[in-house]
Amino acid sequence: MDKDLHDNINDYFSKEFGAPFRNSMLCTGNERHASYFGTLYHVFPVGNFQYLWNANIEDLNHTLSDVNYTVSRNKDNRELDWRDMEAKVHDTFLNKVIRGPGWSTTNLQKGIKSNNEIMVRCKKYYGLDESSLPYPETIAGANKILQIIGN
Repeated sequence: MDKDLHDNINDYFSKEFGAPFRNSMLCTGNERHASYFGTLYHVFPVGNFQYLWNANIEDLNHTLSDVNYTVSRNKDNRELDWRDMEAKVHDTFLNKVIRGPGWSTTNLQKGIKSNNEIMVRCKKYYGLDESSLPYPETIAGANKILQIIGN
């Protein structure tokens, strides 16, 4: 994602949801997807935090790639030079995806279970790898960790 598009998304998120969420920690409940980026961590924000997720978007960058493919395959766009094509992709992405339905700043559990990307803004967090969790397969295990580390 180029800087101009990134900044436009942050401007929109700041106006609509109160924060530039693309400058956040990107999380997911999908362990397979997260493992593509390295070691898996269970993340526990400390104190106040904000989050944003979309019920329709597994990964915002993958969605951008899909929009890019769809726009570039449209026969009406085949004669555009690369700058105009990029502008068309950006406009389509901003209008149909970023300004589209499904965004939520509530129901974090539902966001985690959706396996979609969750953008988390916090000043401090604990990141615990799988070996640090006493009961990683249960919500009780996550609650136990929250009790251990406190707020």
